[in-house]
Amino acid sequence: MLDDLKAIKELDKSGMLDLIYHLPDHCEEAIKIARDSIRGLRFHNIVNVVITGLGGSAIGGDLIRMISQDRSVIPILVNRDYTLPAFVDEKTLVIASSYSGNTEETLASYQEALKRKAKVLVITTGGELKKRALADEVPVITIPHGLPPRAALGYSFFPLLVALEEQGIVPRKHFKIEETIKLLKETRDYLYPEVPETDNPAKLLAKNFTASFRSFTEYPVLPKSLR
Repeated sequence: MLDDLKAIKELDKSGMLDLIYHLPDHCEEAIKIARDSIRGLRFHNIVNVVITGLGGSAIGGDLIRMISQDRSVIPILVNRDYTLPAFVDEKTLVIASSYSGNTEETLASYQEALKRKAKVLVITTGGELKKRALADEVPVITIPHGLPPRAALGYSFFPLLVALEEQGIVPRKHFKIEETIKLLKETRDYLYPEVPETDNPAKLLAKNFTASFRSFTEYPVLPKSLR
């Protein structure tokens, strides 16, 4: 089954396998877009960062917060609400990230950020968020549309990283972006469906997982307290 490409394609009706394969390309494009969009942009007197968004956009923020927590010179927080934390003020950088540009919570927190005179940066494909940002003369990183938001993680994550590097919040070059893209490309080619099961660690892992799951469901080992 795992080497039957036709069967895999029939099961993968949303085309997620192809989207996953192109993740390194998404990441590479996202980096270029971000660098071109905010090259030379400088915010001053920032003492904290709030990344506000939901879904995949917020996950990108979570990843940034986790990998930079021992490198960031100021606190980074992820917000998933209509309102912003009470500490947000003119010394806060608020990054409003919404793939669709129409997420209610993100739009509300964007407006609140402006009201509190925070520094604001927007990451989106368009929608109402981009429309408002352009009208408010807020810098925008416009990423490609047309993907399921869950498959747009590269576009949600890397612009954040580029923005934080550009502002000196995380050390430039520390995360070795180019080397990361190269490793992603090498890994995807190593694990691609055309690579047979005998030489494909991903397929072997899936096969072992399936076998273990079947074994567990057929012969469950219950804790002593439940026997």
